[in-house]
Amino acid sequence: DGVSYGAIIHAFAKEGRFHEAEFWLERAKKRGAQLSAFSYNGFMIACGRFWDMFDGLKWLDRMIQDSVPPDNYTFVSVALPLARQGQLGAVLQIRNRLFEKGRAKIAGGADMDTHAYNCLLLALKASHPIRLDIAEDVLLEMVQNKVEMDSHTQKHIQSIEKAARREGYLFSRLKQGHFFR
Repeated sequence: DGVSYGAIIHAFAKEGRFHEAEFWLERAKKRGAQLSAFSYNGFMIACGRFWDMFDGLKWLDRMIQDSVPPDNYTFVSVALPLARQGQLGAVLQIRNRLFEKGRAKIAGGADMDTHAYNCLLLALKASHPIRLDIAEDVLLEMVQNKVEMDSHTQKHIQSIEKAARREGYLFSRLKQGHFFR
């Protein structure tokens, strides 16, 4: 079944054993197994670890072509390696492909959650120049979508503010209700 195939595919992919993972992916598809995003996420994670981080985008495309809706981990699986490198433009392109104002664009896909927003904030923190305007838009969207901030969110915001030499700016706007338009 799809869950068993998915576990095998994901395990091989995460270990960088692409040939074995692809073999099992093709076998599952030929046998009509219902694969989930979990199988494809493993490929995206492995691309960021072992190969070119932009190759994860190819696996995102393949997942969408195979009519498999993204889950809560898909965005982070493909975007996190890029976010760590400060590739803000690439992270925003992936976000815009999967989401519209934090809501899933693809039928059956998951909306952005705290982890997805933290990945986006990490890209902002690691990019140059620091885009405080985009950070403000991200926080506004989180508030509008009722996505809770965690300790990572707070640390990313503090780092963005510090790098922009505007310490306390975003948090003060949040407290003053500027994010409740």
